[in-house]
Amino acid sequence: MTDNYSTTIGDPSGNTLGAAPIGSAKESKTSRALRWRIPLIIVPLFFLLTMFVAMSGLGKAAELAKANKPAQETVEVDPAVVQSVLDSLPEDTSEARRKQIKASLESELAKPEAAAGPQRGERGGRGGPKGQDRPGGALGLLMMIFLVLSIVVFITGIRRITADNPRFSRPISTVILPIWVVLGLIVMGLGIVALNEKEEEKRKPFNTLAVRAGTADRQDIQLVVTTQGEVRPRTEIDLVPQVGGKIVYVSPNFIEGGNFRRGETLVRIDPSDFNVAVIRAEAAVAQAQQTLTREIAEGEIARADYAELGRGQASPLALRQPQRQQAEAALASARADLENARLQLTRANVTAPFAGRVRSKSADVGQFVAPGARLGRIFSNDIVEIRLPLTDADLTKLALPIAFNAKSRETAPIVTLSTVLAGQRREWEGRIMRTDASYDTQTRALFAIAEVFDPYGAGAQDGVALAPGLFVDAEIKGRTIEGAIVLPRDALRPRDEVYVVDNTGQAEIRTVDVIDTSASRAVLRSGVQPGELVVVSPMERSRTEVPLKVLDMNDPTNVLVEPKRPGGGGPTGG
Repeated sequence: MTDNYSTTIGDPSGNTLGAAPIGSAKESKTSRALRWRIPLIIVPLFFLLTMFVAMSGLGKAAELAKANKPAQETVEVDPAVVQSVLDSLPEDTSEARRKQIKASLESELAKPEAAAGPQRGERGGRGGPKGQDRPGGALGLLMMIFLVLSIVVFITGIRRITADNPRFSRPISTVILPIWVVLGLIVMGLGIVALNEKEEEKRKPFNTLAVRAGTADRQDIQLVVTTQGEVRPRTEIDLVPQVGGKIVYVSPNFIEGGNFRRGETLVRIDPSDFNVAVIRAEAAVAQAQQTLTREIAEGEIARADYAELGRGQASPLALRQPQRQQAEAALASARADLENARLQLTRANVTAPFAGRVRSKSADVGQFVAPGARLGRIFSNDIVEIRLPLTDADLTKLALPIAFNAKSRETAPIVTLSTVLAGQRREWEGRIMRTDASYDTQTRALFAIAEVFDPYGAGAQDGVALAPGLFVDAEIKGRTIEGAIVLPRDALRPRDEVYVVDNTGQAEIRTVDVIDTSASRAVLRSGVQPGELVVVSPMERSRTEVPLKVLDMNDPTNVLVEPKRPGGGGPTGG
């Protein structure tokens, strides 16, 4: 080995930067710093560039990992739906059973489900082996090794420049520096690859909405018209006296709510004056009778005298016929006055013209009343009437003519009257006997008059009378529709729309032709086929685009339709 043997020192790119004879004299620090000026510039720049690319790649990998995170599928349960399910349960359902059904619905329908298909970590590839889902795992590991080697390279480089004897650090830097450069190039390459990686195509999360549904049925339906009206007596009058005077007697039955019989004396006015008038009339009759008797006798005497004289035919005046006629007229007048006096006496007793009840009382004992003064108000209890307003649509359902008048009670249309009394629903049967002669000008409705016979007796329901003043609901049976489509009433939406669900959970909005509706059902002419499922749960119109999980409206634990994931991934529940 010669003294001129030299050692080659490589820069980060692997090129020969300079040589120092081994056997030469020790270089000064200043001369070594000048000889390493190019590596001092290139090595930090290479380090910064590599770290910038690596950090950018790690950031992009983290963003992609977050963006590619599998979505969660859920079955959405509206609290209103759960509450409607609980409300639809029978009233005798125990509280424990209600809690059990509520917990079952919430736990079964509200649990999230993982998206269909394998996840990124399970596919392998760039995401690494199965179970490794940390973003940029290889890049991060190599970057950490590169960072450690960079620290070693910087320390050995500084030591070679500043140390008095750099022979110790020279072999280390000669081995580590090429490895550091190669590792840096690898890290930079992985960073560039990470920066160029594109986001995976994301699948929309598959969410479902749990709803209750019923089935459309084809039935023969008898239409029913529902209306309302107030009960009122057919006969109701003010009780008034025909004569004036002081009230001396009031019947115990003449009180508000009292019952009375036909012909019963309810109020008696002081009859003293009327008794006196009767006596005077009787005396006048007797006097007139005596006058007539005298005139008759005198006429007979005159007739006999005239016959004895034989002077011909006697004149009526000579026979006192005018005087007799005057006496007869006076007697008739006296008898009429007597009859009037007796009639006034009887009118002192105010009697009931019919059997009924007292609505109000306005006079009592000791009160002076004039003829025609109101003593009270009474009504008959034989028949009560209910005026029921009917629209044109109601008349169509009933096929009832405008000028209707029933021929008999037996052939009149039946109407069922009902109301709530003492916490219980009571029902009475009545008959539509006639309609008004004209439409009401304010409501534009035609009133039908229903009558209930003997509402306080045979017409009472379990002893409960149909009292005037009650406001009752009325149901009148109408025409029968054959082959009509019947839906639960909650299935009919505004604008006559129905949400129909197929066997895949997809909803369709249909406009239907409605014949009739009630509190429990909707009768259609067309728009829905028998056997189709219709949604009865409260649901916004925009939610029909979401796949629906359909529950039986009568048994919410029974799932009728389980929607499948797109691509045939199976039902959400499974």
